Amino acid sequence: MPQPVLRRLAETSANPACLCRTCLETVARLSRDRDDVDAILQEVRAAVGVKPVETAPEPDYYLDEFGNTVFTAAYHLKRGNCCGNQCRHCPY
Repeated sequence: MPQPVLRRLAETSANPACLCRTCLETVARLSRDRDDVDAILQEVRAAVGVKPVETAPEPDYYLDEFGNTVFTAAYHLKRGNCCGNQCRHCPY
C-alpha cells in the first residue's frame, strides 16, 4: 500500500485501515492511475461499501502500566517510517 495512502488513513481514522484483500487490490489498482490520496480512499470506500465514520483522532501515545510512553500504530503510520527501535505497535 502506498505510504501516502497509509498516512491519510492514519490521520483520518481511529481504526487506520481495512487490510482485506479487496481493499488492498482496489488501492493498488487506483494508485497506479491517480495521485490524489483523498480521491483514491473515497473510491475504495465507495467500491467496498464503507461509509466514513466521524471519530475523534486516536491519540499518538498512551502510558503503560509502568508509566512508559507507548506510541500507537496510528502515530507510526503518520510518522511514515520505521525508526528501528522495535516499537511495540510498529506497523512496518
